[in-house]
This record gives sequence, C-alpha cells and structure tokens, in this order.
Amino acid sequence: MLAFFTKELREGIATYKSLLLLSIFIGFGIMSPLTAKLMPTILSSVTTPAIAAQFGEPTAIDAWLQFFKNVPQLGLVLFLLTMSTTVSKEKPYLPILLAQGLTRPQLLNAKALYLTALWTLCYSISASITYSYTLYYWDMSVVHHLLPALIGVYAFGVFFILLVLAGNALGGTTASGLVTAVITLVVLVLFQTFYPSKYNPLHVMSGLDAHLAGAPLQIYPALAAMLAVLLFVYPLSLLQYNKKEAGT
Repeated sequence: MLAFFTKELREGIATYKSLLLLSIFIGFGIMSPLTAKLMPTILSSVTTPAIAAQFGEPTAIDAWLQFFKNVPQLGLVLFLLTMSTTVSKEKPYLPILLAQGLTRPQLLNAKALYLTALWTLCYSISASITYSYTLYYWDMSVVHHLLPALIGVYAFGVFFILLVLAGNALGGTTASGLVTAVITLVVLVLFQTFYPSKYNPLHVMSGLDAHLAGAPLQIYPALAAMLAVLLFVYPLSLLQYNKKEAGT
C-alpha cells in the first residue's frame, strides 16, 4: 500500500493536480483577509457612503468568515472535481496492479490516505496564511472558538472526500462519486432547513458569525455523526469493490 501511496504522490505532482490545488488554497488563504480588508472600499465604490457606513469597519471575524465561505464551498468543490476520477482512472490498469500483488482494499485505502493527506496540507496552508494576514491586520482577541470551527470545517471536507471515494468505488465511475456527494448534500440541506440538528454535518458551518463572536460552538455531535456514516459507508465500499472481477 505504501508503494501505491507513493505512486499517487508522484502522479499528483506529475499531472500538476496537487500543485494546482495547493495554488488555489494558497489563493484562498490570501484572499480571505484581503477581501475583508478591502470590503469598505468595494462597498463605497458600488453603493452610497451612507449604505457603506452601515457595514462598519472590518474585523478579524470578517476575515475568518471569508475563509469559511471560500474554503468549504468553492475550495472543497474544486478539490472534489479535481480528484473525482481517482478510482475510475485506474480501471484499465487494475489487472496489472492486482497481478503485482496489490489488493483492491489496499488500492482504495492508499487513495483515501493520499486524498486525506492532500486535503490536510491544502487546508492547513490556507488556514495558516489567513491566520498570519489576519493577525497582521487586526486584533485576533475578538475571535472566539476558532480552533473548533477550523476542526469542524476540516472534518466536513474529509467526510465528503471519503464519500466521493466510496461512491466512486461502489459505482465504478467518476459520476457515481459526484452523484453520491450531491445527493448527500441535498439531503443534509433539506434536513438542516426543516429539522435543524446538532448531529447534522452542516451544523459545523451554521452560524459561524455568531460563534466566532463568542456564542457557544458544539461540533462533537456532528463529528460523531460524520464518523458513524463513514464507518458504515466506507467499509461497505471496500467490500463491494473487492467483489468486482479483475478488469471491471
């Protein structure tokens, strides 16, 4: 499995996918505090001074709110789209890999490890850059519950990455992984809209403006729910993927 994980690393660099994603997340890390800093200027140029004044001066909270909009929404979507072919692209080469002693579960686990490591790297770098710029521009003492908020959004990303991987393995196509993610997101949004719950994974991103300002933030029930779903879906995908005949 380690050899295949190393292959994934080399391939990610050779195809520039890893470098592209790192560049995107570095951009988000810079853009988040910069957008918050320039927002008064932007508003004054497109609205009247009276309306612009109603928004007040930006703070460190505004910078982190920009981060939590950019990364889990656009950033995660781009990550999933870029890496959505990670299982299906191996289909033509699978008989050769299996003949060399690699098992299907090892292949899937290596890809899960690689994608999680890449997401961790991208997310950590982006958050570190945002933290540095925010600390430079503003007083960070006004920001509360930052670490739980960061952990919650990070876990939400891992949750969807592994769901896409499991869907990819179960369906055997790129579309199956993305459809799994879309259906899951729609169901979560509907439940959170009509039946709000602290166990809904979307709870980790709900009301972050109030939480960063000091309101209590409870992420553990949502984390437990995400873990429970993955403990059911991911092993199921391993079993199903392992049953497929070589070459399929």
